[in-house]
Parts: sequence; structure tokens; C-alpha cells
Amino acid sequence: RVQAVDEEMRFSIWTGLASHKPLGNINRARNAPYRHSAEFRQRFNGCPIHEPSAGR
Repeated sequence: RVQAVDEEMRFSIWTGLASHKPLGNINRARNAPYRHSAEFRQRFNGCPIHEPSAGR
């Protein structure tokens, strides 16, 4: 069950708090490759990827 949840979950530092976003050009350049990698895994695995949301 844990593996199934992990496979459907995506964590991105670019959707978090502004104070936690990467600093510097090299770290900001990682945004597109990470996003494309997650999109590829989503298509390859045949299931949508969901980002975690804060429990309310």
C-alpha cells in the first residue's frame, strides 16, 4: 500500500512556500526537467500523479 501511494504522489519544491523555493540559477533551471520527468512517469505508469495537500 505504501508503494502504491508513493507511486501516485509527486512532491515539488516549486509549489511550496516561497521561502522554501530554490535559490540560484542552477537550482531554478531544475524546475523544467523535474516537471517533465514527473509528467513522463505519469504517462509511463498510466496513472495520474497527485500532489499532497495539507490536511484540514
